[in-house]
Amino acid sequence: MTKPQTEETEEAIPQFPLMIGRRISKEDSMHTNRRRCKRNATMGLMSIMSDGDSACIGVVEDVSATGIRVSQIPSHFAEHSQGYFGVVYGPLQDFKLKLQPKWRSEIRKDMYQMIGFQVVSPTLKWKQFLTVILATSGVNDS
Repeated sequence: MTKPQTEETEEAIPQFPLMIGRRISKEDSMHTNRRRCKRNATMGLMSIMSDGDSACIGVVEDVSATGIRVSQIPSHFAEHSQGYFGVVYGPLQDFKLKLQPKWRSEIRKDMYQMIGFQVVSPTLKWKQFLTVILATSGVNDS
């Protein structure tokens, strides 16, 4: 008696793109989404980012329960810094945040970059702001 052969499906074998020696494309990054929290788009939020030595202005593209994504940051800005401070200018109030970079992506070669930050020890005001954003995002999605 022979054992029945089990057919391996594509679902059983994870397909990971080879990432060694090349930049991750937008398509690759969409397939390797490791986010734990849903992102919520923001409209008109600006920020000033500082690494302690220099500062720049950025556009807050979206927020989540644990972080923010900021674009339009000059490509030369603080490439090796591990800690940032940011001021996010909200519609009714401003928020001072301690930020830790989690990922970087060039938008236009040698011009701009986008950085995903984790908010370290968020303030009560920031948490309250997120509560409103997250509560209204479900209403706006429909």
